Amino acid sequence: MAKKLTQTQKEYRKQRRRVHQAVKRLEKIGYIFDEDVVPKIPKKITKASVQRLAKITPEKLREKSEYIIGEEVVKYKTHKKEIRQEIKRVRQELKKEKEKPVIDYIPTVSYIDNFRETVINSIPDSREFYHGRNEDKTFKDFSGYKNIIISLLDDSIAQNGEQYVERLLEENADTLSDYIEGAQYDSDENRVEHNLISVANILKGSPLTQIEAEQVSMLSEGAYEIDE
Repeated sequence: MAKKLTQTQKEYRKQRRRVHQAVKRLEKIGYIFDEDVVPKIPKKITKASVQRLAKITPEKLREKSEYIIGEEVVKYKTHKKEIRQEIKRVRQELKKEKEKPVIDYIPTVSYIDNFRETVINSIPDSREFYHGRNEDKTFKDFSGYKNIIISLLDDSIAQNGEQYVERLLEENADTLSDYIEGAQYDSDENRVEHNLISVANILKGSPLTQIEAEQVSMLSEGAYEIDE
């Protein structure tokens, strides 16, 4: 019978999977990493091991990366501006290609499917937040926010049609990606909450209704548990 994992081991696996996913996303837009960019699994997994992984953010990963500009491989640390300009240039070219007039708008990539999958699989249902060595950590449930986001997505599709929602998600792709990345990795629970609400506002395309606002308010008020 397999040995049951401790809570610390489960959290370590979760954090390690998060870092791997962040590396893969950055590689998709051209960043290059050494094979050892994700720390090796220690013989003994402790809370300190978990915290070290939790501190690995996309920006810290970028600091260890390289990028190809033209025929030259450059380090992110010394060429941040050039790399960001190159990524922006490529995205603008792709956007221009997509904006060319066509008889029927048929996206080559389903932004709806990708967005739905990202919300379900990438945004955590819950997270622990550390507030200092001598302070209690807090545990917060974010599943309610995910449900609201998916509900707003489905409502928008029903009211406006898939073509409208595809365009909405495409036009706000970078902003939504930043908010979702913040919800995944930000160490401050209030900023995580703000990021999730911002995603909901973009999908809504207008201020939340009173009922929707009350749902969000209820989520914001009582979702904490102290982990002794």
